[in-house]
Amino acid sequence: MATSGTTTFNLDMSEIMEEAYDLCGLELRSGYSYRSAKRALNLVFLEWQNKGLNLWTIEQDSTVLTAGTSSYTVDASASSSISYKAISSLSLSS
Repeated sequence: MATSGTTTFNLDMSEIMEEAYDLCGLELRSGYSYRSAKRALNLVFLEWQNKGLNLWTIEQDSTVLTAGTSSYTVDASASSSISYKAISSLSLSS
């Protein structure tokens, strides 16, 4: 299926916090809970910024995996500011 390459899905901070509470089985009820969640989210964003991972610099890419290929080249600029774990084994099914 062809795609346009554009996305319009964009949550604001309050929607992110509500979703996090929902995933935990909780409700975001009080002003204190809202302030606490906002503070925690800001701390996460600060940690990402300190690591050089800014939301506006993230690009998604994909690579087709081929059976029998044991390694793939990753662009150095793509992996310079993030860490990732190598996949030790991969099972391809047809």
